[in-house]
Amino acid sequence: MLGAPPYRKLHYDSQVLSKRHPDRHEARVADNVSHGFGNISIPRLVDFLMNAASEDSNDLMDEAAQTAAADRRDALRILLSLICDLKSKATAITEGAIAPVGFMMEADRDDGVRSYAAQVLGSLLSVYQGRLMAESTGVVANLRKAMFDSSSAVRFEACRAILSLTDDIMGVNTVVENKLVVDIVAALDDVTPAVQEVALHALSNVLREEDSATEVALGKSLVSTLLKILKQGDLADDLVLYTTLCLQHVGNLREGKERILRDGAIPLLTLLLDHPYAVSYTHLTLPTKRIV
Repeated sequence: MLGAPPYRKLHYDSQVLSKRHPDRHEARVADNVSHGFGNISIPRLVDFLMNAASEDSNDLMDEAAQTAAADRRDALRILLSLICDLKSKATAITEGAIAPVGFMMEADRDDGVRSYAAQVLGSLLSVYQGRLMAESTGVVANLRKAMFDSSSAVRFEACRAILSLTDDIMGVNTVVENKLVVDIVAALDDVTPAVQEVALHALSNVLREEDSATEVALGKSLVSTLLKILKQGDLADDLVLYTTLCLQHVGNLREGKERILRDGAIPLLTLLLDHPYAVSYTHLTLPTKRIV
């Protein structure tokens, strides 16, 4: 071989790369975090969030409060980008991320922080360990308040977190035992269609597994709420799908059939059979057949 390859000078050893890392820079700020080292950064991020959640933002001046809020948003955004697999989620949960994230989702004064916190919580609740920790950390109460936040983005992400919680029977039991069904039904009246859609999806998961949840929902005028949604006019396909799914699960109970007949749902369901969405047609025929 005549001479060295021309690209050899582009190769760096690990020591050179380590020195170039921002966490090794002489001018770095001690409280700043980076995800350059991947999952190794998760414990530092969780520690930062725990400290941030324990601080009283009312004691900070306006400029300092804005800077602190930006730091919290960055930390949550980085953590969200890291917890992309089961191992990283387990690491974050083991380090105790659920409690401070849930508190920030409910109580932080910055809309962006609350929204990112809800996204992180939804990601952590998508795995078994997260659902197991949901009740012991008190995060269910945080979710209940976040569902009615002043920001539509926070309400949407909180409903997505509840949707993650209802992916299996253990999470459904947590929702039923903590009486979240009433709050989910109340969220169906949200002015944002995206929030309605996710709440309907979560509610359909719960009604599919628990007849007691259906009885509670019927007591909160669920059928009339569902019919009001369907009467709104031009709706997204998924919104129609999850609404009809809820009606299908309600029709599994005798009380549900009686309420569907009493509220005059049959004419509307018959009209919706012409809906172009094939899956909605399938679920529309099921409650109609069960009633007739």
